Amino acid sequence: MGFTGMKTRRWIRSRHCRADFVPLLCRWQRLVTWLASIISVVAVDAQVQVRADDVRDLTPPLTNSQTLADLDKIYGIKGWDIGSPSFGNTLTQDYGGWRSKLASAGLALIEYNFSRFQANMLDTPRQGPNYNHFYGSNQTYWGQKPSFNNTSFIYLIYDLSRHGIPDGQLQLSGVSTFATWQSFTPDATALNVLAYYQTFFDRRLEVKFGILPNQGEFVGQSVGGSFASTTGPSGTIISQLGMPAAPVSTPSFRITAHLTDSVYNQAAIMRSLVVNGTTGNAFFDTHALNPTNLLWNVNTSSYSSTAEVGAPGTRELFVDEIGYKRDATPSSLYSWARFGAMYNNSTFHDLTKSVADGGLVRGPIGPTKDGDCAFYFLADQQLWQFAPDSPSTAGRGLYVGVTGMYAQPQVTSVTQYYEGRVYSKGPFDSRPSDLASLVVYYQVNSPYLVANLDTMNDKGTYGARYSWSATISYLARIMPGVYAGVGINYTKNPSGASFFGPSTANPLQPFQGDALNFQANIYTVF
Repeated sequence: MGFTGMKTRRWIRSRHCRADFVPLLCRWQRLVTWLASIISVVAVDAQVQVRADDVRDLTPPLTNSQTLADLDKIYGIKGWDIGSPSFGNTLTQDYGGWRSKLASAGLALIEYNFSRFQANMLDTPRQGPNYNHFYGSNQTYWGQKPSFNNTSFIYLIYDLSRHGIPDGQLQLSGVSTFATWQSFTPDATALNVLAYYQTFFDRRLEVKFGILPNQGEFVGQSVGGSFASTTGPSGTIISQLGMPAAPVSTPSFRITAHLTDSVYNQAAIMRSLVVNGTTGNAFFDTHALNPTNLLWNVNTSSYSSTAEVGAPGTRELFVDEIGYKRDATPSSLYSWARFGAMYNNSTFHDLTKSVADGGLVRGPIGPTKDGDCAFYFLADQQLWQFAPDSPSTAGRGLYVGVTGMYAQPQVTSVTQYYEGRVYSKGPFDSRPSDLASLVVYYQVNSPYLVANLDTMNDKGTYGARYSWSATISYLARIMPGVYAGVGINYTKNPSGASFFGPSTANPLQPFQGDALNFQANIYTVF
């Protein structure tokens, strides 16, 4: 969301416009080539050692789901709070024994990609009256005009357990994103993960640290607890508090203690996203200042009233989450409840100030206030099982879930978020890997922000006290490594706390209106 009175920012790095797409693609190709070179060197070195002593027991080509499942236990991406992509559910499987050969060198490689399309089907304006020069668009919400996004990840995993480190992994990942609207996600080609993971005390304690997009490690907002999921959830409070998600990653250190087989507590400290940037979009502002995700410090006091460089006051985010998690088995239903507290000691925009005092001017040149805290609670429960006879099918069934989030309205644009969801895993015997869901949410915007926006009615800007949305969607597994989904979404006040309408200068300007969106998405795994 842009604000009236916004000053022009002189970015440390160049802005990302359509002309950057080809260079971005080239950088992504260089990243893939770099990763492939590492794999080749290590694999060749392993083969040379084998030929030298001729006694090493090379892993044979993987030929069935059981052996691929065994590979998941060693090389699956560890530390996620949801299931990572399975090697048995890829397009490339182990054809020709290529995964086996990598595994003999202690390596695993996986690439996954998801694309999204959304378009409003109502007869409402396809753009707003004001041009946002940061995003290079008049668009005010995702899907207002036909919108497309593509995100690709590539992971290289090295197994440290072969060196006696329990469950140890070195994780290296790159990310490439493209979107037709930069506010949804900025175009990026960057480091996604550079991390170390291991367990202690017979897996009662996990440690993971490095550069990470931590929304994959905490909260668990994905419907069905899988990387390939249906649409609907929109809990932005954790993002406003500064928790990173792809394509933006920050340095972090996390410890997870498994107090019992079901009860856990995990805590982390991480570098915050830029929570007081000029656009108010934490992902866009952070990426603009740290496009590679490799910079430790994005702070600088080199700014003036007309040009800003950096984000002074960007500090640390502290998160603690306690939860109860029990997998589905033939004798028990799936349950997952988690409660989290967050505190960020960074400098935030002070929303309580009036327009005259800069209440709508983002960035260090506007009024600021140090510190923000938030709380979240989520719970998912399986109600009944469709096929409880086998551990592999016990997860099929009907589920319900709820979400509640709260943050301080003085410094957080969205201050309350409530969600209810009903979903079915494997809804049909003939479609055991599909997912169907209905997700409804209601969010409350900061009353201080809304009051300031309502003073701008003569200029065509209006404040929205709340938003709500309902989404019904279906995700089908087409074949191993390919999922495709469709959905219908209705959203009241789709652009969040502000919307446009008639102004003194343009009394015939129509209101922005609500949105009835058609959604389509596809996931591929290689």
